Amino acid sequence: MGPCIFCFRNSPEVTFTKEHLIPDSIGGKLILCDYVCTDCNNKFGAQFDHQILKNPDIFRAIEKLKLRHDRDQIIKHNYKVRGVLEDGVQVRARVTAEGPEFELVPRDLPDKSRIVPEAKYKKVLQTMCRRDSRGLTEAQIEEELRRLSDAYNKAEVGEKIEWPALDVTVIKRRYRPKFELEPKGSGDVSRLVAKISYEFGFIVGGRDFLLSERVAKPLNRFIQTGEKQPGVLHVTPISTRYSDFVPAHFIRFEANEYMTRVIIAFFGSIAHALIAPPFEHNVLQQLTERHACPNLIGVEYQQDLQRDTMSFWALLPENNIKVIRF
Repeated sequence: MGPCIFCFRNSPEVTFTKEHLIPDSIGGKLILCDYVCTDCNNKFGAQFDHQILKNPDIFRAIEKLKLRHDRDQIIKHNYKVRGVLEDGVQVRARVTAEGPEFELVPRDLPDKSRIVPEAKYKKVLQTMCRRDSRGLTEAQIEEELRRLSDAYNKAEVGEKIEWPALDVTVIKRRYRPKFELEPKGSGDVSRLVAKISYEFGFIVGGRDFLLSERVAKPLNRFIQTGEKQPGVLHVTPISTRYSDFVPAHFIRFEANEYMTRVIIAFFGSIAHALIAPPFEHNVLQQLTERHACPNLIGVEYQQDLQRDTMSFWALLPENNIKVIRF
């Protein structure tokens, strides 16, 4: 147990917990046990782990793949919700205990017209006409409203009904709004990508990885502070072997004499790359000796969300791979 791979404190000064490399909010199962202290785990979770859910592609992947999740809570905590009618007019929307719903209220539009929910349009018209009666009696207003309502009910969607007696024009809209989600905040996952890379580097290289002045230490500083580090670059978007969402996550760690590269693919196609300088030493040496892979150039982790399985592959020259166990 310990010390913590981030703050390097040990027990009894700190307690330790399970740390998910890929957040468990999107089904991550790869865990570091007793290597990350509770303080660091909680801090990172509060600061940037949750940003992954603010990515609309992540939300769409969860929905499309029909993964178990609390849809309404994800929306409530991470997105502003709005409704859009087919002609582009926006209406307010909100998330309730029963799920997302449109908050349909009379609303003035930029062209001085007003959009009104169908269930309320008669009452709104009645109020407008009484305020500007144009010399009509109460009975005449009621009769004109009755006739206008009959005409509206018979009208086709999109039809414009002009009613000179009341000096109003009514358009029957198609009420088929759709939801649009706007993330609350930036949804920046660069520190999360760095944390996953750092933790996976530790899984691959052990304590030797943490000694690297050119890779591990700058990564740790960026994770802790969010300040950019020389030589460390987060790249997105990048292409993967999948063009659409798949129920799988990947982490690919490569270390050669030219650079260190980590590729992380959430749901197969939502991919990020982290590029850093080459290591001062061979972080893959232990795995090379343990698994008799003299040409080892990296390790890939694969998680199948449907089968609930995990696997590790040794990356060898000329795109060869070999199953390995940690």
